[in-house]
Amino acid sequence: MIDRQYAGLMLCLPDVPEDREDARARGAHRRYEAWKEAVRHLLHRAGNLA
Repeated sequence: MIDRQYAGLMLCLPDVPEDREDARARGAHRRYEAWKEAVRHLLHRAGNLA
C-alpha cells in the first residue's frame, strides 16, 4: 500500500525545466524537497497504522 501511495506522490512532482542549468538545479532541488516531504508523510502514516 505504501508503494502505491509513493508512486502516486512521485507523479505529482514538478517538472524540471530543460533550458538552463540554474533552472534545472532549482527544479532538481524542488523535486528532492517534494520527495523528502512525501517520504516523511508516508512514514508518519505508516506509524499511525501500527
